[in-house]
Amino acid sequence: MAKPEYYYGVHAVESLLELEPERVLTLFTLKGREDQRLQKILELAEPFGISAGRVTLSSGGCGCCPSTSGYE
Repeated sequence: MAKPEYYYGVHAVESLLELEPERVLTLFTLKGREDQRLQKILELAEPFGISAGRVTLSSGGCGCCPSTSGYE
């Protein structure tokens, strides 16, 4: 089984959704962020059935993946 890859940043995730949406399994977004750029990403993901979870950054980890942040 291949090791999961994590992509972060609005531009990187948006490009991935536009060019290779089949590579995206789940989106993790920062809880409380509600802007047009994030909304566009969520709209791009919706037709492909990509789930989106909200996370809060914890002080104990990098915050870049659910294992080091508070996932909801």
